[in-house]
Amino acid sequence: MPMIDHESWPEDAAVPIFIAGNVKEAQRVERALDDAGLDFSIQAEKYETAFSLIFGSYDGVAFHVLESETDRAVQALRDAGVKIRVVDDPGDKSKD
Repeated sequence: MPMIDHESWPEDAAVPIFIAGNVKEAQRVERALDDAGLDFSIQAEKYETAFSLIFGSYDGVAFHVLESETDRAVQALRDAGVKIRVVDDPGDKSKD
């Protein structure tokens, strides 16, 4: 599926599912979403880690999918072995 221009989706239709911190990670996520047949968009975004208290926030690439495809997208990332910086993982019960 093609990467879609983030601005072309209706407001609030796309939700962030992952923030990649480097090119290799972004390519892995892009491949997983593409292989799953999901439309997605990317957008530059700041993110924080435990080191952000010292070094500040980092630049990353946020991957967005349609809200209705969130579960499928998260599963595609899990199947590809991508587990870090998943945003609002619906399968993560530790936040409950």
